[in-house]
Amino acid sequence: SNVNRKTLGLAAVLLVGLLLLPQSTWAQRHWPRRGRRSRSVSRLAFPAPRLAAAVAYDTRVEGFGASGSLDLPLGHYVSLAPEGAYFRRAWRVGVDLAFRFRPRGILRFGGGVAFVKGVRWKAGESWRTCPSAFLSLGPRRVRPVSPYVEARWTLGGVSTTTLSAGLSFVLR
Repeated sequence: SNVNRKTLGLAAVLLVGLLLLPQSTWAQRHWPRRGRRSRSVSRLAFPAPRLAAAVAYDTRVEGFGASGSLDLPLGHYVSLAPEGAYFRRAWRVGVDLAFRFRPRGILRFGGGVAFVKGVRWKAGESWRTCPSAFLSLGPRRVRPVSPYVEARWTLGGVSTTTLSAGLSFVLR
C-alpha cells in the first residue's frame, strides 16, 4: 500500500544516514583542523545512553498511559531512540533517529517508524506500520536523573498525538 512505501522510503533514508554518520565523526576525532587540537565537539566526552519512563496522554485513545524510550548515542548530535507506549489496550512501539542542535542542548527532534495496534480498531486486527515524528525538551546529558517532556506524532492511517512527561536516567 501507499503508506508502506512511504514508511519503507523513510526507513531507507534513515539507514543511509546511519551508515554515513560514523565515518564523519571518526574523521573529526582523528584529523583536527590545521594540525592542532581545536575546541571541537570531538573533545567532549561521548554521551552516555539514557533510559526514560513517562506518563503520556494520547489524543486518539483519549486517555493516559505509560511510555518509555532508550537513547543510544551514535555521535554527539545523533542517537538511535527505540520507544514504546501502552494506552488502554492500544500499543505503539517504534524506532526513531534523534537529532540535537548542540551536543549538550536540551532540544531533540527526529522521526522514524512506529508499529501501532489496538487504537480503536476491531478485535484481532494486526499491527500497522506508520511514520512518526517527535520533538522533546530534555536533559543536557550531564545529570544522572533529569525531567523531560515530549510531543510525538504518529502519521499515516493512524494519526495521533502523544504528549509525555517523565524522567530520564543515565545508564553508566
